[in-house]
Amino acid sequence: FVRFTDHDRFTQEHYHASELLDAYERYRLLASNQMPQLKSRRFYEQLLSTIEGEEPPHPYLTVVAELHERTCEMEASCLRTMIKAWNNILKVREDSGERFTRIQFCITRHGDAEHQ
Repeated sequence: FVRFTDHDRFTQEHYHASELLDAYERYRLLASNQMPQLKSRRFYEQLLSTIEGEEPPHPYLTVVAELHERTCEMEASCLRTMIKAWNNILKVREDSGERFTRIQFCITRHGDAEHQ
């Protein structure tokens, strides 16, 4: 993605909004199976559910499991980046005296809660 956020007319809010949009775009492409190197987490979950438990084990089980893990990590990274950028936008607005209601985001994975 091309960014022009180094220009002196761009504020910190513009910079963080750009970060937020970039992370969202990566997340959207991943979730909609539009990334050339990875499919969505749901795609790999469906594939794993069909090949797990086969006897003898499916030859691609390990590869599919690794791709699923990589996709989960990328999704989580995009979500963390979006939350961090949004919190930075709120901080910039708070510092400028704007009033708003703060909410807390929580990402849950495999039953463990990770508060952002």
